[in-house]
Amino acid sequence: MCGGACTPPHRMRFMLLLKYKQSIEGMLRSQPGIHSVKVALLAERGVVEYDPAVWDPDKIVSVSAHHPTVVPQYQD
Repeated sequence: MCGGACTPPHRMRFMLLLKYKQSIEGMLRSQPGIHSVKVALLAERGVVEYDPAVWDPDKIVSVSAHHPTVVPQYQD
């Protein structure tokens, strides 16, 4: 159909996921008071370290275009 020049669907999905991950991380990292952002899309999880004087979980959710859900922090 495309003479062997097509990108396989699974690779295309991976590339889209990578762009999605980079978008989330880049948008949040650029904000003052955000210390680090780690997103694992396949695990459907992310960790944001932030200055609580500037941010809270609801504020992080409100600025994200990707509508995350806050998961309570695990306590030992």
